[in-house]
Amino acid sequence: MNFVGGIRLDKTMAIPKIELVRAAADSTVFRANQKQDEVISHTGIPLVVYGGPGTGKSVTLVRKVIDLITNKNVDPNSILVLTYGREVASQIRDEIVLQSRSEEHTSE
Repeated sequence: MNFVGGIRLDKTMAIPKIELVRAAADSTVFRANQKQDEVISHTGIPLVVYGGPGTGKSVTLVRKVIDLITNKNVDPNSILVLTYGREVASQIRDEIVLQSRSEEHTSE
């Protein structure tokens, strides 16, 4: 394994991977853990985010996209998020739209 910027790289791919692990469910408010913060703050090359059920992959991807749009001024039309299913993709898209609108109102 190689490490680039503290992120483990698989030798077969030049794409870093971050595995999320399940955190204790203490509230409905999102508080990123260290691995989720790595995903949200990652810049540059593409990133693979993986983990088991309930590890926060979807909410982390939503926060990543919101961060790109609101803090990094990335055009939303240039962002590609891949998921395993249409239902999850739809949920992520809807959440991004909802939170983007919420971010717009709080920044005014």
